[in-house]
Amino acid sequence: MTTFVKGLKVTGLENMLNSDGPFTVFVPTNLSYGKLDGGIVKDWEEGKHTPELRVILNHHIVSGRINISDLTNGAIINTIDGQTLAVIIIGKTVMINNAEVLGHDLEASNGVIHSIDKVIVSN
Repeated sequence: MTTFVKGLKVTGLENMLNSDGPFTVFVPTNLSYGKLDGGIVKDWEEGKHTPELRVILNHHIVSGRINISDLTNGAIINTIDGQTLAVIIIGKTVMINNAEVLGHDLEASNGVIHSIDKVIVSN
């Protein structure tokens, strides 16, 4: 989760996520960032804030607490910037847009974190 956290710091979203919440955050694995355009990741790693970075991070943050057991197939979740995420459940596999939930229901002081295998770049 270190790459995601670094992005939160660069964009100032870390302050928002440190508030009371609750929030649900879908955090891509560090390896998943390798699938993005190299320039985006390089800027991010150098601590450069770009509007594109903030948009990408916003696709992963939901206001309110949503545990995995709360999700239903076909549900639509609204992100903090008004975009939507689609929930697809096939058997025991839960997908958020095109990202598979790998780990779930990690408790945070003001919400819950779910690990996903891809960066959500658009709806």
